[in-house]
Amino acid sequence: SGVTEYAVSNSLNDYLCYQIRSDGCLTTVCEGDEQSSSWNSWAGKSFKTLDIKEYTEDFIFRSLLSRKPQDIEAGTYPVILSRFAVSTLLQYMMWLALSGKTFEEGTSAFSGKLNSQVFDPQFNLSDDPIVSTDFPQIFDAYGEEKKKLSVIEKGVLKNVSYNHYYANRFQKPSTASEVFGSGSGFTHLKLHAGKKSFQELIQETEKAILVTRFWYVNASNPRSLTFTGVTKDGTFLIENGKIAKPIRKLRFTESLLKAFSKVDAISKDAAWVPETSFYEGRYLFAYWCPAIKLSEFHFSS
Repeated sequence: SGVTEYAVSNSLNDYLCYQIRSDGCLTTVCEGDEQSSSWNSWAGKSFKTLDIKEYTEDFIFRSLLSRKPQDIEAGTYPVILSRFAVSTLLQYMMWLALSGKTFEEGTSAFSGKLNSQVFDPQFNLSDDPIVSTDFPQIFDAYGEEKKKLSVIEKGVLKNVSYNHYYANRFQKPSTASEVFGSGSGFTHLKLHAGKKSFQELIQETEKAILVTRFWYVNASNPRSLTFTGVTKDGTFLIENGKIAKPIRKLRFTESLLKAFSKVDAISKDAAWVPETSFYEGRYLFAYWCPAIKLSEFHFSS
C-alpha cells in the first residue's frame, strides 16, 4: 500500500501537483505438490473495498481445480481468456501497435490503418484516465490535461497515442500520453464489456481452453502483432459447458490481428487489472478488462 504524488514543473511555467490517494495492491501466488498453481491480483483505492471472501474463494477454487494437470495436443482451439490474460495482451498491443512513434514510422501492425477495420465489430477500446478508474490521472508527465479518448470503435481503429514530442514531430494532436518514467502510451485502457456473464461464456461452450493468465510473453513479429508465451496458474479444458480437467502449461504463438478478428463474446463481468511491476519507481495504472471468448487461438506446443 502507499500514496503516490505526481508533480510537473517546466519552462512553460507549468507548476502542477496531484496527490492520487492512498491505494492498496494485493497479489497472491500458490504452487502445490501436485503441479497445481493459482494466482490472483487486486488493486483499489483502499483495502476496505476488497471483497476478501470472493478474492480468496476464487483463488482457492482455481488452486484445487488445477491439481494433476493432463497433457493435451497442441493446435488451434477456441479459448476463453480471463481478464488477467486479456490485460497482458492489451498491454503488449499498446506498447507495440498503439504508439504514435511506431505508427508513424511504419513498424506498427496498425500503420496506415487509421479508420480501418482491424478487429471484430464487438471490440471497443477506449483510454479513460479520469472518470471511471480507481487510479485517476489528471495530467500526463509533460503536464498536459488527460481526457477520455476512443481508441477502437466497433473494431475500427480511431486513435493511437501521441505525447507532446511525437505530436510536434509528426504534426498530430497530442493525446497527453507521456508516461512518468516510461515514454509514451495509454495507461487506462478500457475494453468495453459485453452482455453475458463469465459463467455463461463457459456454459455455452462445447469445447475450448480456459486460460487464467499468460506468462513470459514476447513479440515474435510486431508487424503482425504475433506474440508467444505460456499459460500459467490455471489452464483448463472446457467440454459441454463445464470445466472438464486441468491441463499442463501450453505455449501459444498467435497474431492478435487474427485472434481479435473472431470474437465470439465478451463478458459483462469486468474489473481493473493493475500493473504493479514497479521496475522504475512506483507508478500505478490499470486496464479495465472483461473475459473474452475467441473462435481460434493457436497453441504451438
